Amino acid sequence: MHEKYSTNKQGWFNWLFEKIDFSKVNRLLELGCGNGKLWQENKIDLRNREIFLSDISEGMVEEVRNKLGSDFNCIVADAEKIPFKDAYFDSVIANHVLFYLNDLNQGLKEISRVLKSNGVLYCSTYGSRHMKEITDIVQNFDSRINLSNHSLYDVFGLENGECILKQYFTSVQRMDYQDSLEITESKPLIDYIMSCHGNQNEILGPRLSEFKEYIEELLQKDGKIVVTKQAGLFVCGK
Repeated sequence: MHEKYSTNKQGWFNWLFEKIDFSKVNRLLELGCGNGKLWQENKIDLRNREIFLSDISEGMVEEVRNKLGSDFNCIVADAEKIPFKDAYFDSVIANHVLFYLNDLNQGLKEISRVLKSNGVLYCSTYGSRHMKEITDIVQNFDSRINLSNHSLYDVFGLENGECILKQYFTSVQRMDYQDSLEITESKPLIDYIMSCHGNQNEILGPRLSEFKEYIEELLQKDGKIVVTKQAGLFVCGK
């Protein structure tokens, strides 16, 4: 849905990659690399560079290893127990990762520990208005629906991130990514809603055809559904 309907055609991963200062990177660690998409479409000179892509999921690490080959070091690692010695990395990337940690403070301590004295952390997150219209749509249909059991931005978001990060880093700079969705079809939106981690399946499941009619009516009214995207990046120096 994001790839199809985002108004910012640069794309999140291209934008994020552009913000990383590779001129100061010899050793880099990405925490929670997922499927490795950050590196699939963006190429850098890997000579004299060591890049470690890590994830807590063995399946994800194996997928990245198969996709990207031997140019990267792909490892299973927990962000709260980073398996490297002190002051090892020039940069650490945590793209939409920190709000998933069981102990955010422990994770930030570990990141600070493995970064060199002039190292940089690039960490991204969402703001409180991210995808707000989708929540409004489902709750207007049935107020019992909750698409998420907890709000990730409350744990670590654009609004509170700087305050949290300044406990561990001397400089914190926020950069916002300007984007929105303009959705013109019901199926991708419904598929997205049904894939959320809330209680929507039990409530919407028996009423799916009725819910589809409701979405179709919204689309017919304005020709599209506009959804706010609020994401950004913190660049943190030790």
